[in-house]
Amino acid sequence: MVKNTFGIAAALFTGSLGVAFASAAQAQTQPLANGIYFDGYDMQGDCPRGRIESTMMSWRYDGIGRRIVDVTQAENIWGRAHAGGATVPFPWMNVFAVFWSFPRHGYVAARFEVPMDMPAWAWGMFTHGETLPGPATDMAISPRCGDFNPSGQFCQMRSTGVGQRMGVWGMPGFPGVACKLQPGQTYYVNIRLSDPEVEDYFCNAGACQTTVQHNHTQ
Repeated sequence: MVKNTFGIAAALFTGSLGVAFASAAQAQTQPLANGIYFDGYDMQGDCPRGRIESTMMSWRYDGIGRRIVDVTQAENIWGRAHAGGATVPFPWMNVFAVFWSFPRHGYVAARFEVPMDMPAWAWGMFTHGETLPGPATDMAISPRCGDFNPSGQFCQMRSTGVGQRMGVWGMPGFPGVACKLQPGQTYYVNIRLSDPEVEDYFCNAGACQTTVQHNHTQ
């Protein structure tokens, strides 16, 4: 079952979306709240402590077929529609992925590479799922693993909740408001719980359930 929420494409060109992303851009100056940070000596590709390398995933809300998955590669999350499916590279699929056990004090840094032949107008978006939403989350798209304060404009969203847009990416020729990606470059989709100590129906003492949907034009 895949939700199709991509019909809101026109909203990217509205003033309300521009205001939302402008607020997110201002949030880049705020300090991190959960201890994930760089010390100034990290090499490109280094990851701060706390990266979640594997966790229980499902592509059905009833959990049938769920299994432990390597979440260091984005194609393992949004590049398949079921646990046994072959993976599809960026821009992946129009699909939702359920994190059945997202550790409270960890973060996902899902690596992906942008193909050189991506259409210049292509774009896509992440949405905080509604059926098994879990608590608010932060997302950032960055060339650096675990980076929640990327320098790219519109490349982070803080405290997104049920049904809200978590982030929009676009290629250089896409005219809308988006985190612009460059062909041939490597990026990370960084995700964490906004408040690791949150009390939420979809959480237990150590982890939470949350759903992240991805949709794209290609």
